[in-house]
Amino acid sequence: MFSPATQPLERGLYHYILELETRRAVRYAHFFSLCHISLDQDYDGDHTILSTVTDILRETIRETDIIGLLNERTFSVLLHDAEIQNAYMVAERIRNRIADHNFVSGNNYYRTTASIGIVCFPTHGNDTTTLLLRAGELLTAAQCQGGNTTTVPDQQP
Repeated sequence: MFSPATQPLERGLYHYILELETRRAVRYAHFFSLCHISLDQDYDGDHTILSTVTDILRETIRETDIIGLLNERTFSVLLHDAEIQNAYMVAERIRNRIADHNFVSGNNYYRTTASIGIVCFPTHGNDTTTLLLRAGELLTAAQCQGGNTTTVPDQQP
């Protein structure tokens, strides 16, 4: 159910819960934001670094928000009842904390940065597939801008 190294939800379970949350949002006219967060430097899936990033995420978001691990270095966070401006502020807090953190792996110290793409339901998509795709596109745009940045839909050309 959980990734043993980092404890966010694994991809399949995260997608399932995201689908349930999307249905709930449709049913009850709620909104939420989705943030895709990827480390800009590659550490070959170093579980110590990923675990530390998970800790940073958990310290920055609310207990009720949901963290998923999409791949070796990309997280997705579902922020309940957060419109795009609030999600942007949370994402910037996350990005700054990651950039300011001294990561330790064995006897080595690392610095890393993160790129973040944010979308809001239902403004930027009204189904799970569209939201995931759009958040991924925005994450890619943030990485193409050199990394260490947060991108939202209205920043796109």
